[in-house]
Amino acid sequence: MGLVPGVEIEVLRNSLHGPFIIAVKGSRIVLGRGMAQRIIVE
Repeated sequence: MGLVPGVEIEVLRNSLHGPFIIAVKGSRIVLGRGMAQRIIVE
């Protein structure tokens, strides 16, 4: 899906309720809170 080290992502939605939505390489990806917490940003 494109979530690999070094790929730039953009956070589109991060509210307390609902899914976490990011943009990666022109695609939108919807993540649950548990999965989103595992992403490490440097």
